[in-house]
Amino acid sequence: MSFLDSDFPRLESTWMGARRELPSEARHQVAWVDEASGEVRGFVLVPPEAGPEAFWEALVQAVVEPRQGLPGLPARLLVEETSLQETLQELLQGTGIPVEVSPRLLAGEALEKSARRLARAAGYLSREDAEPASVAAFFDSAARWAALEPWMALEDSDLLLLDGLADSPLVASVMGANSPDQGLALFASVDQLAAFLEDSRQVRLFMQFAPPEVAGPVVQAEIARHGWPLADPDWIPVASNPGDPRPFAGPADLRLLSRVMEAIEVYLESDLPGQEPVVDETLALADGCSFRVTRQRWSTEAAPPTRRPGRNEPCWCGSGRKYKKCHLDHDQQASRPSDAIGPGSKDSSGG
Repeated sequence: MSFLDSDFPRLESTWMGARRELPSEARHQVAWVDEASGEVRGFVLVPPEAGPEAFWEALVQAVVEPRQGLPGLPARLLVEETSLQETLQELLQGTGIPVEVSPRLLAGEALEKSARRLARAAGYLSREDAEPASVAAFFDSAARWAALEPWMALEDSDLLLLDGLADSPLVASVMGANSPDQGLALFASVDQLAAFLEDSRQVRLFMQFAPPEVAGPVVQAEIARHGWPLADPDWIPVASNPGDPRPFAGPADLRLLSRVMEAIEVYLESDLPGQEPVVDETLALADGCSFRVTRQRWSTEAAPPTRRPGRNEPCWCGSGRKYKKCHLDHDQQASRPSDAIGPGSKDSSGG
């Protein structure tokens, strides 16, 4: 797809080239932003090492199939680096589109503002990969979950370590017992949860029950049109992935959230919540999928240490069980940085 041999109208607008890191995964967002309106004309998600070709790919999209606005050519382009300017000038020969360098370009800031504004003008079905069935199933799970009120049984400091629901273990934190916001946060590991305390973007998936004005008019219209269930009309489940620039989570993320909510529902309806602690118990979802659950109380002292315990030593979580019968398998599967030091090995000092 290109526009060099096509007759697109010339727009009276300046586009700024922007690049920003998506902190929760190893990708960058490369985009062209309208200088006047702040609209994101086009963007691509690329590996961090991607070069000027990523800006060209995003530019083609911005001209031919813009995410916002009408198709057309910009009056000029602004970039921050001379090397990118030279590459684009060569590619744009004959188009009459000037490429200028602006070292103090505010495109990145404009991109952040536009992302926040997009959240107000988008819905679950606005994504190009949207699956209505996945959204409907997610709303059904969220409605049952809200009626269950899991935050009445679990403290914010209670962590559920879930294994078997995804390709790798998950850490689930139910929000609401000690805060005004009810919802669910999923982490790839306890380490990521610890990082989340310093940086709120360090979370794999996030779901919060929000009032209609936060969910936005598009989501409200989708709910009315498709009849998605709500436990309370003032509580709309808003799911997001910080690693995805789009405001609402996609099909794979929604399916995972649905499974996790069902798993927590199964856990709460068992006799396990009355036991302290719960370590490595096996339960099953309605489709027969079995999963293991471990509950632990979060504290800064409960975080996994740099050096793992030996197999027969007490587990770091404070359960009183041997490490091999507690968190050994989970720690190995979570592939934490401490994996470089094998279980039971000495630290680098030889102590």
